[in-house]
Amino acid sequence: MRPKDDTEIDEDVPEPLTDSHSRRLLYCLQLYTTPMSLPDIADQLTVWEEGGRGEGFLEQRLQTYQALHHDRLPRLQQADIVTYEPSTELVGLGPAAEEYTAVVETEFETEIVTLLEAERTTFH
Repeated sequence: MRPKDDTEIDEDVPEPLTDSHSRRLLYCLQLYTTPMSLPDIADQLTVWEEGGRGEGFLEQRLQTYQALHHDRLPRLQQADIVTYEPSTELVGLGPAAEEYTAVVETEFETEIVTLLEAERTTFH
């Protein structure tokens, strides 16, 4: 079972969070100690999206990293939802992140079972 894709997002979700990478990046920043390194975020998102660390994991992780670095992070940073320091690759919650907390928590609750299943398969 894979996490829901972007076509299954509720109409109420604000534009910056309609993308699964953006939402899951915020899940990471709310679940783990921040700031968090971009490579660690890419690793976690790939586990959630690929259901573990199977064949092709490293290639998919690189694609996730590149998508975050070149597309998602700049948009979220421009909206002040995240902070990003390119020299250290550290990502943190930005000043506007608080206004998205309720939406992120609601979306996380709808995905938690699937995300935990992906985590479980990592250890098998």
